[in-house]
Amino acid sequence: MKKYFIIIVMFIAINLAAVDYLDINFFVDPQFDFENSNLVNFQIKNLANDSIPQITILSGDILSGGNANSLVINFLNKVKPNLALPTDYHFEQADIQFPLLATNISSDSLNMITNKIIHSDSISVGFLGIYSPDFSVKNDLGAEMNFHTFELIEKYSKVLAEKVDVVILVSALGKYIDADAVKGLPIDYVLSFDYMNTRAQRFYNRTSFFSIRSSNGDFGKLRLIYKDGKVSHDWIKTKLPNIEE
Repeated sequence: MKKYFIIIVMFIAINLAAVDYLDINFFVDPQFDFENSNLVNFQIKNLANDSIPQITILSGDILSGGNANSLVINFLNKVKPNLALPTDYHFEQADIQFPLLATNISSDSLNMITNKIIHSDSISVGFLGIYSPDFSVKNDLGAEMNFHTFELIEKYSKVLAEKVDVVILVSALGKYIDADAVKGLPIDYVLSFDYMNTRAQRFYNRTSFFSIRSSNGDFGKLRLIYKDGKVSHDWIKTKLPNIEE
């Protein structure tokens, strides 16, 4: 019995001492050329790290030049990001083969998700995605689409917080509205896909805010670090690997 007790204690100690990582690659308005979809797909796949799991989020204007909805969906179906929050796709009927995250937009006929949980070996992350009211007004989403209030942030963040280690809000609301929206809520990070690129900061000593504009292959990498039973982070501005077709 003593032998088994020692083994259990050693197992717990090893797990507490272990360090685990999870990278979240965040693109905002990348405005890729549709003709380069094969190259972009290859570049994103080459972000993979043998020892660090990768999550890729594409948001904002995915393609350059005001392309048709069908081309945006075709591109995303090929690249297959872990999550997408496009603003150059206007929620028309389409064959969607990737997780379209829209917490505050719903439809009975369109395939989208209100939240998403992704696990690595030691870290579980829950994602919410919020579009701005301007998006709904400017793009005339149609009568079949339901645009909801931001109260859903409170509802789903509390549900996710019971299930995961980290809750992330991907938001188009803008920094100051984000700060009000997350006050008092169990949200650890805000990744902003508002059109502004502003400095990183912490809201109410609780929620870390990050913003980036993806141009020339730039993107933000939020690295989550699990150590001694706690999760910390690094935020890195980096670029897609330079790979020739």
